[in-house]
Amino acid sequence: MNITRDRGDDADGGFFDAESAAANDLAPVRYTGIVDYWNSDRGFGFIRSCDPPLPGYERVFCHISQIVDGNDLEEDDRVEFEIFVNNYGGMKKVNATKVKVIA
Repeated sequence: MNITRDRGDDADGGFFDAESAAANDLAPVRYTGIVDYWNSDRGFGFIRSCDPPLPGYERVFCHISQIVDGNDLEEDDRVEFEIFVNNYGGMKKVNATKVKVIA
């Protein structure tokens, strides 16, 4: 399930699932950012969100399985991505999905 930024106020903190958005003719929000940290050995890192800003989330977690072309990322790569929210363990974590390196 992909989670995107909501366009209104609601109880879930401004996020809703992409399937609901599609049903309401709303396209998922694509974000751009810069890879802030990447660990190739462990296959994960963090993206610093740039546009549109994600209030309260300066860095977004990214796992290698979410990279569209399957290649590794490098620090300072400019990327485009969608987000989903993971509420595992009672803590809201924002993760990147459909990550793609852009020029």
